Amino acid sequence: MRNEQPKFPAPRHRHRFSPQLLAPVITTTPPLAGPVIGVVDGSDAAPGQVGEFMFATGTFAYAAGTTSGVTSTGHINLISMPPGDWDFTISASFSDLITSALFFLDPLPTGMSNPMFGLNGNFTMAGEAETVIIIGQSARGSFAVTTSMVFEVQVFNNSTSDPAGTMTLRIEARRRR
Repeated sequence: MRNEQPKFPAPRHRHRFSPQLLAPVITTTPPLAGPVIGVVDGSDAAPGQVGEFMFATGTFAYAAGTTSGVTSTGHINLISMPPGDWDFTISASFSDLITSALFFLDPLPTGMSNPMFGLNGNFTMAGEAETVIIIGQSARGSFAVTTSMVFEVQVFNNSTSDPAGTMTLRIEARRRR
């Protein structure tokens, strides 16, 4: 057997390229000025460096339930974030039974990707004590100035078996750049 090259029809037109198309591309973006200062191994970096962690917790007291229901509403000024780009996670835990709860950033700071909303449905467990944790939306924030993270919280109790208690909100932030 012979190895023959496949035959293709000859092109009808010949293409010419202008010298401008073949010239090198000139970029106007300056190169980075050295390596990023911080950590890349998951450890905590020094303040102001990539990889820095910040944590904060805040508490909110809620009222005991009644047969007609009670909504406890308030605000927690959880943390003031220094300028930079941050990744956030948030969670809420409760000292006792509740019917439902929610939390969100109010007002939404400029530079936040979302309000970090957290909500649960009805989880009263017929007198059974349960550990409940609500995980809110993770978010990204980019701040040019120090920014307060204020959360509105609401806890609803609609049963006389729902005692008063405390909601603990915990935020974790890690500097991206």
